[in-house]
Order: sequence, then structure tokens, then C-alpha cells
Amino acid sequence: MISITTPTFDLDGVLTLQRTEESDQNTHSRRVTRTATLDGSAVLVDQGYSHADRTIKAKARQLSQDDFDRAAYLLQTYPLLVVSCDSGVFLAAPERLTPVGDGLDLLLLVSEKLNA
Repeated sequence: MISITTPTFDLDGVLTLQRTEESDQNTHSRRVTRTATLDGSAVLVDQGYSHADRTIKAKARQLSQDDFDRAAYLLQTYPLLVVSCDSGVFLAAPERLTPVGDGLDLLLLVSEKLNA
């Protein structure tokens, strides 16, 4: 389950999704870049790990039109949302909302993790 809420009070600012197996909330990455050198080698620059590099892909099916409309309202109205899922509680920017049949795909760019 993924719960998406507004950071401030809004009567229409709550959306709860039953995520599908295709949802991705557990992918982690480091801030690493690789640059080729003239001698055929490479230079790696590792700037560490940050939750801000995470992307949550919420995929839900069998939604009502009201649920989709609420997701669209949240994306259009709020630059940051509070996202609660199995991996934790995050502050995230909604980047893209895509209708898929009777459901949706929602891409959320994490800004920070709010719980320990």
C-alpha cells in the first residue's frame, strides 16, 4: 500500500493506492560518475548515497475515476507530497501521472526521507 498526502491540510489531499507487483519503491543508487580517460582507463567519482537519488514508481490498478482525478489534482496543485510506503516516509515531487487502463502509473522523485 502507498499513501500519498499533502504536506499541509487539504480535505482532498489524501490518496491511498493498493500497489501492484510492478511498483518499485526499493531501488537504491549512489552518486557515482565514470569518465573515460585518454589512456583507455576510467576515473570514478563517488559522492556517496542520498535518499534524494531515489525514485518511487507507484503503479495501481482497479481505481475509480475519483481516485484518478484526486491523483491528478495532487500532481497539478502540490510541488511536494508526503509518500508513505513499506520503505519509509518520504517527501517527494510528483513528476508524471499516466493513465493505464483502469489504473495509473505515478512517478515520484524523492527529496528526503522523513523517518529514521
